[in-house]
Amino acid sequence: MSHFFNFDWRTYLALYPDVAAKGVLGRAKAYFHWWSHGRFEGRYFPPYRPPAAYPEERRIDQGEIIAQLKNRRIPVLFCFDMEPDDPPTEPGWDGARATIDLAESIRPQLVENTATQASFCWFWRLDPQITSMTEPSGDLQKLLGSEMERLQATGDEMGVHLHCYRPEPGGLGWQLDYADTRWVEECIESGFASYEKLFGRPPSANRFGDRWYDDKALAVVQRLGARYDLTAEPDVTCQPSSAVARGDFPDMRGLPTSPFRAPVDQINPPGGDPLWSIPITTGRPWVTRSRKGPVFSLNPALEPRLFRQIINTSLVEGADILTMVLTTKIMGCPLQRAVVEKNLRFVADHFAIGRMVATRPEEALSMIATKEN
Repeated sequence: MSHFFNFDWRTYLALYPDVAAKGVLGRAKAYFHWWSHGRFEGRYFPPYRPPAAYPEERRIDQGEIIAQLKNRRIPVLFCFDMEPDDPPTEPGWDGARATIDLAESIRPQLVENTATQASFCWFWRLDPQITSMTEPSGDLQKLLGSEMERLQATGDEMGVHLHCYRPEPGGLGWQLDYADTRWVEECIESGFASYEKLFGRPPSANRFGDRWYDDKALAVVQRLGARYDLTAEPDVTCQPSSAVARGDFPDMRGLPTSPFRAPVDQINPPGGDPLWSIPITTGRPWVTRSRKGPVFSLNPALEPRLFRQIINTSLVEGADILTMVLTTKIMGCPLQRAVVEKNLRFVADHFAIGRMVATRPEEALSMIATKEN
């Protein structure tokens, strides 16, 4: 019950406003909500200021990790899913704008500490649910046009982010539908067409939402010109098919943690550019490192101690790459935004930051190939 007495109620309830929490009874209700739901998303949030180093961090031999890296540098991919604020039926982009502002404030620190250019990866939500309510080339260009131009000028990656929502009969809502292969293909083609209209070229990088993908969808992505997919999250539990989300969700247990190519006979045609899958970095809390513990994706919205554990554990285990992902729609919450900033600044000032490079998928694969050769 130690979490019960060491818990940031304000932050937790800002994330789950449907949980009433007034007085002791309300706090208990929020705690049991966390026990049954929030803890599986990495929502811990102790209220006290994090120490300079947690106990498990003091046990890390930093010099040994630096020596192990030798002259090699680790690519770091900062991926941002650029989504409208909730609810998506009334799209606004305040969270996306806040994410851009935060990333731009951290970029100089990354440049200084890595002694090289720092790039981010922006995945713009352009599937039919979004485009049915707004014209992407008009609305986004009007709201975020100057920011987009600035990000492209710095050499950042501009990718596409897709969910496969379809309108329910009668127009009463939206349902995730991954069971209808034709609808999935239509969503992908529509998203890529909207991207090309917005940026004047097809995207080279793609990220599906909902921790979903399959070989047929990846084949469409490859056919439309993308070379990198950043959807896979090794060993993370995916949601089952339900009335809200139709279709089979992938079993990601045992997926490689380093970039990999799908079998040539399934996706990569002879003579064509291969489609690379670059997995999101995942890990378990330090205290539950057994195979039975929950697995979390490296997400700057995680409680800081857990976020730091995943990064440091990956370095100890000799990871080839660090890939993190954040959805921008959570950035409307000031308390959550503070957590994200704390975690991103931790990366920018990490003890091994001199051996890291904030880069794009193409450069990341080149760096890994150089190491292997």
